[in-house]
Amino acid sequence: MVVSLVSAFIAMQAQDRYVIEGTIKNVPEGTFVQLFRNIGDILKVVDGDTITGNRFRFSGETTGNGVEPMTLFAMKGDTISMVLDVYVRPGSHINISGDGMLVYTWDVESDIPEQQTRQKIVMAARKWWDRIQLIDIHVDALRSMMRSGTLADGDKAAVQAKLDSLDKDKCMAVDSVIMAETAVMDGMEVDDAWMEELNGNATFAKSYDNEKGMDAVKELYDRLPDKWKNTMTGSEIGITVYPPKEIAKGEPAADGDLFDIDGGVHHLADFKGKYILLDFWSIGCGPCVQAIPEMKEVGEAYKDSLVIVSLSLDTEEIWRQESPKHGMTWYNLSDKKGRSGMAAKYGVWGIPHYVLVSPQGILLAQWSGYSKGNLKENVKKHLGGR
Repeated sequence: MVVSLVSAFIAMQAQDRYVIEGTIKNVPEGTFVQLFRNIGDILKVVDGDTITGNRFRFSGETTGNGVEPMTLFAMKGDTISMVLDVYVRPGSHINISGDGMLVYTWDVESDIPEQQTRQKIVMAARKWWDRIQLIDIHVDALRSMMRSGTLADGDKAAVQAKLDSLDKDKCMAVDSVIMAETAVMDGMEVDDAWMEELNGNATFAKSYDNEKGMDAVKELYDRLPDKWKNTMTGSEIGITVYPPKEIAKGEPAADGDLFDIDGGVHHLADFKGKYILLDFWSIGCGPCVQAIPEMKEVGEAYKDSLVIVSLSLDTEEIWRQESPKHGMTWYNLSDKKGRSGMAAKYGVWGIPHYVLVSPQGILLAQWSGYSKGNLKENVKKHLGGR
């Protein structure tokens, strides 16, 4: 009886676990593979393994009873791969096979429907994805040479010319990816993986100003049932293919319901009479988090004339769970709409993204990115002082 109970307990434990095994040819011995759990826009490290004898293995516990997305990438020296999306669920045993560092197109054998969806879509554009991965590896090597400081001026010019040529090649490959993937997606059953792929194609089409690709994405989006359009991913696709009118400098600032951690509702109009610094950010954005100490300094320096409002682009769950850990001493709010809410009205693409509003509620300036000191410098241009 005791043996039976122990066996049953072990069986139950196994049912809660996943196993991911990989066999990869032509990859440098000692290549490190890392596995992440996807939580909203955040990647949290779960495990790591070194490829030995062409093999790697991960085993761990799932966080629930459903399907959950995970991500892995490989690195060796200065070479870092693109990522591979892997879906797991309790009891799943996933086999990955591949050739070299072209991780995005490694084959994933799985009985999970979302993985099968992803596999079918990506494989339709495999030769173009492989081309993109090879270009990225080449570009990384060339940029490393440029940063080394050892190149003569003539060599720098040659390397830059090669980088420009590779950029054109990648643009053509991206065009082919969009058309190949949207073609095979037409008629497929929609699931979370399908939505993620459409979102990726929408982003590609916008980033590379691909009109034909955008039309293909729009055609698929327009036919989506409302239940998919109304998801956060669906909303993000919607504002990418049908961007709202963005607030321009000199116009009244966009406003809306902004929630705090306790459920209270705020509006930018509440702060009229003071300058407002909006900070669009995410927990998973390194520069966003790096900017927090300087944000505190700015808040203290201009405490009598400036209100800082951080607006999270994370899911509500992640925002509530993670943001209190960063010790914000200003307004920490969310409109619960990710990139499809207030962020879309200000044309937020890269983060951190900052918006400065006048005491009269007029948009004065906005900028993206963070490096030490630039936050203070940009605020000082308009408010003076330190």
